Amino acid sequence: MNRTLKELAFNSAHEAGLFRSLHFWDISSASSVYILVYHRVDWENAQPHLDPGNLSATPEQFERQMQLLAREYHPVTAEDLLSAARCDKKLPSRAVLVTVDDGYRDFKQHLWPIANRHGIRPILFVATAHIGTGVFWWDKLYDALERTTLKEINTPAGVLPLTSAENRLDAFARLAYYMKTAPFDSAIDMVTELCRKLVDEPLARERITLDWDELRELAKAGVTIA
Repeated sequence: MNRTLKELAFNSAHEAGLFRSLHFWDISSASSVYILVYHRVDWENAQPHLDPGNLSATPEQFERQMQLLAREYHPVTAEDLLSAARCDKKLPSRAVLVTVDDGYRDFKQHLWPIANRHGIRPILFVATAHIGTGVFWWDKLYDALERTTLKEINTPAGVLPLTSAENRLDAFARLAYYMKTAPFDSAIDMVTELCRKLVDEPLARERITLDWDELRELAKAGVTIA
C-alpha cells in the first residue's frame, strides 16, 4: 500500500474510533491493548533495492503517528503488558503497544529516536540469524527478481514468469511464502541459488541489519529486545 494511503488509513481508523472496537489482545475482562506492528521507517527512495512491502512509514509519518499515540492513547511497555498478564496491575484505558520486527538499522537511525522523544518504548523483535550479517534473505531475493533479465525461472515453487513488474512481484510473494515454510538452512541455500540464477551479482551492499553492539546500546537506552 502507498505510504500516504497507509497514513490516511491510520488516521481514519483513529478518527472513526476503530481502535476502540478492535481489541487485539484481551488481557482480562477489564483491560485490553492495541498492538501496532512496524518493520522499517525510512524515506521511500533511501533503500530502493529493499522489499518496499516492509516500509511501514517515512520518518515524518512515523513522527505524526507517535504524536497521535502519545496525545490520544496510553503507550505501554512490554513490562506493563507482562504485569497485566500476571494480574499484578491493570493496563490504562486505550493502551497501545508498539512493536518492530526484523532488526533493520533504521530502527536506531529513525524509529527509536522518534518513539523515545514521545515517551514510547517499542519492543524490537530481531531475526537473530541475520544480526550484523548485512542484508536479509527476502531483500536479496526481491532485489534479484527486480534486476533480472530472465523471462522465467524454475523454482521450488514452480516455473514462474518474470516478463512484467506484476509477474516479478507475484514471483517474490510466492517464493517468500515458500521459503518461510521451509527449514531455515534449506531456505537460505535456495535463496542463494535462486539469486545466482537471476543476476550476476547478488545484492551485497552496506550492512542494513543491526549488530550485537548496536543492540546492546539500544537495550541500555531502554529498548526491549526480543
